[in-house]
Amino acid sequence: MPQQGKDAKYAQLYIFDPTSALEVRNCNNEHLRRDVLEVIQDTLLQVNPFVDKFRQAYAILEQLDVAGQILPAHLHYSSSKDRRTYNLPTTDEIAVVIPGDGSKASGMRDIVLHLRGDNQLMQINECHPAYLPLYYVLLFPHGELGWEPEMKQWDVKNNQLAAVRLTKWIFIVTVYLSVIQSIQPQQANTETNIGRLNIDQRNAYDAIICSVFGNKGTTFFLNGGASTRKTFLYNTTAQKCRSLNHTVVTVASSGIASLLLEGGRTTHSTFAIPLDVLENSICGFTKQSLQAELFRETKFIIWDEVPMQHKYCVEAVDRTIRDIHDNPKPFGGIAVLLGGDFRQILPVVPKGVREEIVNASLRRSDLWDDICVLTLNLNMRLNTTDPANAAFATSLLGIPQRS
Repeated sequence: MPQQGKDAKYAQLYIFDPTSALEVRNCNNEHLRRDVLEVIQDTLLQVNPFVDKFRQAYAILEQLDVAGQILPAHLHYSSSKDRRTYNLPTTDEIAVVIPGDGSKASGMRDIVLHLRGDNQLMQINECHPAYLPLYYVLLFPHGELGWEPEMKQWDVKNNQLAAVRLTKWIFIVTVYLSVIQSIQPQQANTETNIGRLNIDQRNAYDAIICSVFGNKGTTFFLNGGASTRKTFLYNTTAQKCRSLNHTVVTVASSGIASLLLEGGRTTHSTFAIPLDVLENSICGFTKQSLQAELFRETKFIIWDEVPMQHKYCVEAVDRTIRDIHDNPKPFGGIAVLLGGDFRQILPVVPKGVREEIVNASLRRSDLWDDICVLTLNLNMRLNTTDPANAAFATSLLGIPQRS
């Protein structure tokens, strides 16, 4: 429980009245919509068994409470059952235990709860199987137990436990990918969006999907000016791939552009591109890292606003993914859709002259020779039946591309 005068936070909110907990969460996350927070909270209260465990512990502690006394409770877990990734026990196997006088903890695998006292908030040990479902609540909404040091890998070929221990990072990646793949748009909605594509968009869509599902590993560049609905095409292709349980990574060179992509993030945060990127730079993660596991499972990468990125950034990502896949093909054989408009801003080179800026462009990269260019010409925001609008759209297309 929080100290007197302090606000509840993290797991302490589980034992609060739902309305009070919602107020606290809303105050701590003012940029998030209250109705969305309420839906998430109500869902977790219904399906997450840790809620009852915390409330049970709180009720016991309230009954035993003595002014000024520290009364710890332990969530005790017995690892007697098979705990491979595909057969996880639930929190029904965790019991609330009140030690005799509360003066001795029962081991590093216990979560210690304090009702009152001057002690600081205790950190749950990362080796506890309840650490991950309490830390990443939305990844474990039903309270499935997480990783522990003795967890073994599952030998799919022989259908038995392997002698090799399962690392924490591989476990998290497995859970993360299963969650991402479970968030599937409705197939009917995807097909509706496909039917809304114009001729140029449909031709580009067919070429991209053919490469992704055919494991061709083609790198495309979607060249289109403003209002040609490149983002709509990005999201439609991503929806189609995700609806078939393929892992799709969607990124953009700018934060604002990434918000328009479904599941979008910035390229620097996703690929860990160095800020001071050089000709021979690589991304800031290793082949054994969580990010590397993600890209091993990735089927398709969408990267918007590439023209504003220095070519060294794209080359660093390409170099890193090739190394992760041990594949000399561009981007390790993953199908990649780059996109943008070279008529807009080019990479910023501090104090650079025109030649240096042009040389920093992706079109001056060795990767460009292997890129298939797809073009969108129809301006979807203008009513082209109006002569003035049609003339304006044509004039935009007449602007020479910067290369």
